[in-house]
Amino acid sequence: MGMHVGRIVLLVRDFERAVEFYRDTLGLTAQAVHPGWAVFDTGEALLCLRGPWEGMEYAPEDFGRSPDELLFRVDDLAAAVAALERNGVCVGTPHEPGPGIRVAELQDPDGRRVALEERSPGG
Repeated sequence: MGMHVGRIVLLVRDFERAVEFYRDTLGLTAQAVHPGWAVFDTGEALLCLRGPWEGMEYAPEDFGRSPDELLFRVDDLAAAVAALERNGVCVGTPHEPGPGIRVAELQDPDGRRVALEERSPGG
């Protein structure tokens, strides 16, 4: 049985700020944005943002806590980093964690680590 990630849901503290980051800063395409709920098409899985809501089953400290990292694959890491830096985003120095893999990291508005990864053929 083949499995793939269909959707990732992030609990975010400041919903509007998170939508702006993922839509306007990272450039993800929003499929839907409703009060407290947004869905972005990442090409492989849906990324959903959920803001705090009345009667929520989560404790306030759950928001912005997990996952530890989101990783987005990019075709051209240098171009992606340059575009983000032009928009005032602080991006860490790209590094090579393995052969044929280059990664640069930044943070979303909740302090969650976001990685951009470029893989060369065979990487």
